[in-house]
Formats: sequence, structure tokens, C-alpha cells
Amino acid sequence: MEKYKEAIRSVSEGHELSRGHADSRSKEHLLNTILEHSKKKHFLDEFGTNNQLVESLISPLRDESMYLGVTTIQTLRILRNSCAKRDKNQQKCLKFNAHEEVVKSLNHALNIDTPEATHELDAPSRRIKTMNLKLRREFILYSVQFLCNFTTSNLVTSKKLWKIAFPTLMEELLKTVDDNVFAASAALIHNCIACDPALMVDVIHSWDRTVSHGRKGKKGSTKRKASEEGDDEKAQWIVTICRLALGAGNILSLFDATLSRSKGVSEATILLQATESAVFQIVNQDGRGTAAWSSVVHESAIEGLVDIITRFVGDRAISLTALRALSLLFESGLSVANPQSIISNLRGNTLPSLLYLLRTSSDGSLVGAILRLTAALGKMNLAEALDIKIDRDTGKKLLEILAGEDRQLAQWSAKTIKEIVRRNAGARNICIELTATQNIEHNTLEEVGLEILVEKTSRQLQF
Repeated sequence: MEKYKEAIRSVSEGHELSRGHADSRSKEHLLNTILEHSKKKHFLDEFGTNNQLVESLISPLRDESMYLGVTTIQTLRILRNSCAKRDKNQQKCLKFNAHEEVVKSLNHALNIDTPEATHELDAPSRRIKTMNLKLRREFILYSVQFLCNFTTSNLVTSKKLWKIAFPTLMEELLKTVDDNVFAASAALIHNCIACDPALMVDVIHSWDRTVSHGRKGKKGSTKRKASEEGDDEKAQWIVTICRLALGAGNILSLFDATLSRSKGVSEATILLQATESAVFQIVNQDGRGTAAWSSVVHESAIEGLVDIITRFVGDRAISLTALRALSLLFESGLSVANPQSIISNLRGNTLPSLLYLLRTSSDGSLVGAILRLTAALGKMNLAEALDIKIDRDTGKKLLEILAGEDRQLAQWSAKTIKEIVRRNAGARNICIELTATQNIEHNTLEEVGLEILVEKTSRQLQF
């Protein structure tokens, strides 16, 4: 503890980290001592009250000749740890403009043109480009990690950083081939939009510009879906942002803020398309940065998707995408800690409205999405609790789809019948009765997993 106190005293005096100090090993030793304590309460409290210490730790970032050294990397790690879940320390870094110095140094490291840069004559850029690759990677990674902690759950710091770092710096960081830097950069953007969901519109516009720019000169529209297969991997970072939002449970707040700030629903639709792709990545353990976070979907995110479907059941683009995302989650065998909240949200007008669309819509994609959801609810043993009603018209529609030419729809219809109708005696009797009047071949039923028992007086479905 005495070594720690001496290190704090020496660093607080400032001269120990200055450029003119000859013994670099002495600097590293002092900073290593502080680094060992940087996650402990006594240091975190010291950081929040000792202005001289903070000023001294930030000083290497203000000295262009020290961008490349171990000293700067050590101070970045200490600054990163000091801000973790500490509002007071975040504010302290803000007071001394630590975020501005880090952004400036990252711009140099990534060779981004800035108003103060002198391009090829810019000495810091030349030095960083030729620095040790390992040190350069650590310099970038710890810088981004500091910015992540600096913005966590802090609206003030998030907005300050967003103003100077988005889109140019943040987009450049997402182009990295380093998965750890990519994951940290995606988390940084999510931290900012979690504090101010309206910033999601900036993210969507930035992504849209990236995609449109990549398609210039090609035939056809420059627009494409965030979930379109074959998208350039560099444009898929918006999916990663939505993946983090699913884990944090703030998809609904992002959706509502996007709707509120946009003139139409196109931005909100892009958000849901990216969310659908994010669900696919989670279910299949796919996508960049998968190892950096757990593949968990927060229950609030599920409730948010249900809420979106409920409110926009008449909007094809929005409801279709939200239905597919929710169905995919349920089909994956997702464990829901409190299914009662989902049941209460679905039980009102949502399911009756969806079943009405099922009976009346000629849109195969929409019908298929509804069938997938109802079958998935049955798979999760939620159908009985939801008390899903299958009336004569709905039963007739299910059997018509079963006998139709679209075999994928037939499969989903069969799953709906097996998962829901078999649990409801009234619905089962309706389907048995209707089967006798529908011209459905035995091999059609057998193909989708349903067999017919032929009796003298009736034909019955056996499951």
C-alpha cells in the first residue's frame, strides 16, 4: 500500500509523466503500481477528488511525442478502469476533456483527416503508422474501451462524445479487422444510443449512406434491406448494434425514438430488419464479435417486439419483420423467465387481429409469418395459456393452406394445427369436421406429418 501511495503522490505532481523525464522505466513502474489498484475503491475515490492526478494521467494524451509509448497505453487502461460505473469519475474526465484528447489521438492513429491535421506533413500520423503493430492495436483498443466506460449510462458524456466522434471516427473504427476493437466500437455506439435513443436515426442514416455509396454505379436501386443476404460485411455493423440492443432490452425505446424523429416509417423498418438479422445471428451463434458478449435476449426486448406487432398490425412492413424476428426467437427454444408478461401482451387485441389477417389476407409472406408465430407459441406451451381460438373460418383457412401449392406455408399450417389445435378440443372438432368437406389428399396430409383415420361415418385427424 505504501508503494501505491507513493506512486499516487509522484504522478499527482505531474513531472513523473512529462516528456523530459529521462527514466521511462520509472514511469512504467509507477503506472503499473497504480494500474494494479485502478479497479479498487480507494483508487476510484482518489480519482474522483484528486484533480492533479487526473490532469497528470491525461497529460500523455496531450503530448504528440508520447502517443506511441507504453506510458500512454498504461494511462489509457487506468482511465478506462476509473470510469467503469462511476458517474463522478466520468464527469471528472469530461471536465479535463479526456474524451477530446482520446478522439484526437485515435484520429491520428487511424489517419483520419481532421481540420487541424496537416495531412502528409502531420508528424503524429507518420509516427503512429510506423509504430509497433502490437502497441498500435493496444493503443486503439484501450482508447475505445475508455470511451465505452466514459459513456456508459451517462447522457451528458454520450452526447459530448457523439458530437465529435460520429460518424467519421466511429465508422472508421467499425472497419477494423480486429474483432476485439470491432466489438468495443459497437458497444460504444450502443452505449450512446442507449442514453439517447433518438441518436439511432443518425446510425440508420449513416448505415444507409454506407450501403448506397457501395452500390453506386450498379444497376437497380441503391436501397437495400438491412437483413438482405450477401450484404457487404462492413455494412453489417448496424446488425451488431441491434444485437446489443436485444441483449440490453431497449429495442422498443430505439424503435419509438426513431419513429418520433423520422418523417416516415422507413428508418423504423430498417431498424427492425437489422433486428431480425441480429436475432438470426444470436440463434445461430453467428456474426462478428460473437465471442465478445453472451447471446442473451433480454425479456424486455421480447415484450418490445410484441408491443410493436400490437401497435402496427396493419402496417405490413413493420409487422411482418417484427413477426419474423419474434417467431425465430420462439422457434429457437428461448427460455422466458416470465412468460405471463408476454401472454398478457398477446392476449388482448394482438392475436385476434393476427388470426383475422390469417383468414383474410392474400399476402403469402404475412400469412406465413403469422403461422410461424402461432406454431412457435404452441411449441413454447404458451398456446393453451393464451387460449387461442380457432373458429370455423380460421380452421378452413388452415386446411386450405395445407392443401395449397406452397409447401412451406403448408408446413407452417401443419405445425399450427399440431401445436394448437390438438390442445383445444373445440378447434380439433372443427378441423375434423372440415377435413371431411375439404378435398385434401391423404398423401398431402401425410407429407406434412398429419395422418387420416378413415372410419365409416367420418374422417378424423390423428396427431
